[in-house]
Amino acid sequence: MFGTDAFYSEPAGPLGPALVSEYPEIESAIRINSRSVILRSGETVFNEDVLYADPDFFEFFNFSLISGDPGTILNEPKAAVITESLSEKYFGNEDPVGKSITIRDNNSINDYIIRGVAGDPPGNSSIRFNLVINFTPGYKSTLENWNSMAAATYIRLDSPAGIEGLDRKIEELVKRNSTKTYSSNIKWTLSSLVDHHLDPESVALSMSPPSDIRYSYILAAIAAFILLIACFNFMNLSIGGASARLKEIGMRKVMGALEKQLKNQFWFESAILVFLALILGINLAALLLSGFNSYTMKELEIRALFEFKTILFIAVLLVTTGAIAGSYPSIVFSKFSINEMFRKRLRLGGKNLFTRLLILIQFGLSIFLVISTVTMQGQRGFINNRDLGFNDTDLLSLRLVSEPGDGSANKRIFEQLKNEFSGTPDVLSVSASSASLMQEHRSGLPYSFGNGDYTLISIFFVDQNLLDDLEFSFIEKRSINDELINTSGNTVFVNEAFCRIFEVESPVGRTIKEVLPNLRNQVGGENPVIAGVLKDFHFSSLRYKITPLMVFNHLDEVNYVFFRLKNSYSSELLDRIKLQYSEIAPDNPFMYSFVDDDLSAIHVDDERWGNIISISASFAIFIACLGLFGLTLLTAAGKTKEIGIRKVLGASVSGIISIVNREFIILIIAANIFAWPAAYYAMNKWLDNFAYRIELSLLIFLTGAVTAFLIGLLTVSIQAFRASRMNPVDTIRYE
Repeated sequence: MFGTDAFYSEPAGPLGPALVSEYPEIESAIRINSRSVILRSGETVFNEDVLYADPDFFEFFNFSLISGDPGTILNEPKAAVITESLSEKYFGNEDPVGKSITIRDNNSINDYIIRGVAGDPPGNSSIRFNLVINFTPGYKSTLENWNSMAAATYIRLDSPAGIEGLDRKIEELVKRNSTKTYSSNIKWTLSSLVDHHLDPESVALSMSPPSDIRYSYILAAIAAFILLIACFNFMNLSIGGASARLKEIGMRKVMGALEKQLKNQFWFESAILVFLALILGINLAALLLSGFNSYTMKELEIRALFEFKTILFIAVLLVTTGAIAGSYPSIVFSKFSINEMFRKRLRLGGKNLFTRLLILIQFGLSIFLVISTVTMQGQRGFINNRDLGFNDTDLLSLRLVSEPGDGSANKRIFEQLKNEFSGTPDVLSVSASSASLMQEHRSGLPYSFGNGDYTLISIFFVDQNLLDDLEFSFIEKRSINDELINTSGNTVFVNEAFCRIFEVESPVGRTIKEVLPNLRNQVGGENPVIAGVLKDFHFSSLRYKITPLMVFNHLDEVNYVFFRLKNSYSSELLDRIKLQYSEIAPDNPFMYSFVDDDLSAIHVDDERWGNIISISASFAIFIACLGLFGLTLLTAAGKTKEIGIRKVLGASVSGIISIVNREFIILIIAANIFAWPAAYYAMNKWLDNFAYRIELSLLIFLTGAVTAFLIGLLTVSIQAFRASRMNPVDTIRYE
């Protein structure tokens, strides 16, 4: 379900079963929801993600079961299925089937019996789990409520044609059964598993972070560049070594070989080389795959190369590459006259149009890759060094777990930790919040503008010291002794984005109801008063723009405690905090992190793929440089006789180098003219994925141009210098 600036992946609870019963084109439906719970087995206690699911979960999805019947394994209300890895974590080598585990969520504590063991989900699965259980009785009341947003719902159609008009049917069904009023701007839509698996914006539908197809496109483009450049290099090598085969080709023509037969010979030779390269490539892939999987956190398998679609693609690639690589040598060599071959009079450099075209393309690709690599590195550095808007240095975050039926338990834990560590030599301050300061995904309270448009308002509840302890900046702030603040007793701070998006001027001193008349949900108590405006700070991925925020200056709920450390990380201090926490909350696991690490974790995929792309692009640039070196060497060699004649006529070494470089300067300028617009368009499209990004400066493009000039001019100058130092008699006789 979509609305402007808002996305809801959990429709009404009864929707799935109702769709199956009302529409014959829908074969089956399943509802699932992932939650964080406390799992205990004996004395072993950890925080785990549990997957609540309908009983036919293992029939609907084809996850492997090591033990248990997929049709009945979750039929019992208190049945549980765990994965192999979770079984080893809690039970070692023992058989877990029939054993009891205790699961504690925010609402209840329940004992479950393990009825089966599932294989670990594949690494590329959008639905990840360690533990699957039935929806709890308390949850089932929500699943029966048409006004609720209960669980992600998946449906299976009897044929692809069944999807036609289904979104409209879903909308009609929900509106017919729900008493909620839905805006006309809300749209009900369907998304295939493949679509949201490859779309980073659909993360809310996945039990694991989705893949980003854009990185696959970038890597595929780099691979295509490398293959194309390799084909060009093969042509250059074939041309460069032509003189060694001239007599052979001439003899074949004398013996009656036709032009078509000579072409076929060169194409066949290139095809053999490409095939051998393919065998080498497959072996290299098998050798390096384990390291690639470890670094990228993927689970690719070499056997994927031997699937029918892959084999077909490789076959087409093999034929295409062989044809491209062997095309120019076969055409050129088959057309030379016998007289030219026996006299070795080849003109493959100099004014040869195709050679110039190869040089132009190679330089253009090299410039494009250099610009792209510099841009990506610059954006990564920009994200890593961007000011978050608060001080995250030496800030330890401790995640608390709610006690079922005791909403004030976490407040008591926070107060005890604060009393124990505030003012100690190693801890500067202790504060608390209802939410993490670094949220991977956007979430919040939907707000309607009244015209059909929606946006999200993020909500934080904090203790009175947190904003000062973390050094947040204020645009405007009322004093704590202000009469309005004292009389209202309920205050809230908003951020700049709040004022900007809701077009609120002079918000301080006004009530939330006054500035947001369409706000249906009462949040933070009775009509709170705005006590200040916070300077915008980042509390989610830098891919997203900062959204409106309301920070309430009281703790309705506590989920995170923050320790501002005096010095950097100390294992001794961490042990003290852990010991104190275990005494206060002996049944809770100790879950901590550093806030700056949380930010790094949000962007770890971008960082990892950025490194992979940089390495791949650098390799492509290296291959292109080799080709450029060969091309310029070949072209410069074609000018050897010209250089000898100029030297006889009195030309200086510097003058000869200048004359030889002139043509290459023109080609490099032409390559820049083609490469710059292409790189500008491609990099702008990539940077559009980030809400906060660098600008494409002239310096980035000049880096690509200078690199190309250095490669080309250095190579040509070296060859020209060598030729200019040779005996003119030898250079004149060179050709």
